[in-house]
Amino acid sequence: MAHPARPIPSTARLAALVLALGSATALASGARAAEPLPSLQIPVYEVTANGTGMRLGSLRFSQTNRGLVVQAEVRGLLPGRNSMHIHQFRSCDPAVEKGRLVPGAGAGPHWDPTGVMAHGGHGNHGHGSHGHGAHATGGNTLPLGDLPDLIAAADGVSTSVVVATRLSSLSQIGGRSVIVHRGVDGPKFACGLLPR
Repeated sequence: MAHPARPIPSTARLAALVLALGSATALASGARAAEPLPSLQIPVYEVTANGTGMRLGSLRFSQTNRGLVVQAEVRGLLPGRNSMHIHQFRSCDPAVEKGRLVPGAGAGPHWDPTGVMAHGGHGNHGHGSHGHGAHATGGNTLPLGDLPDLIAAADGVSTSVVVATRLSSLSQIGGRSVIVHRGVDGPKFACGLLPR
């Protein structure tokens, strides 16, 4: 059975169809632009003389237009400020420092691609006075691995959200470790591994 011939759309109808398709494409591309930027969450573990111990929480890193946002959920800290840094190597293992085994020292020094520590701007071996609280906007006087401090409540739990404005993407920090200290530059306490 023959089907009736379909009417050929008029020029006005074709123009309307093209306009509608163009609008749909623009909306779809606008929706893609509004998709959230990349983020990742890593577990953090207590560092011990044997490697890592119990899980202490997690850190979520989110790429934003203002820098990397770090959202913590970490327990066991000292009430108040606790230092946090990205370290050079992707390791939470112990290592020997100054003749003694130090938990978490396998992470190496603070990540310092601009060489600030080599020019005496950061104290000995990546520690010392940091000018805490200025990490997010610390200019070029601090290694890029220095992150803003986490603030822990009286129960030692930190749910801090901090912004590292000098870091722009997750790819910058991939394949390294994050060390959280107990207190301001206290001992290495917790460690998480960033994916490569």
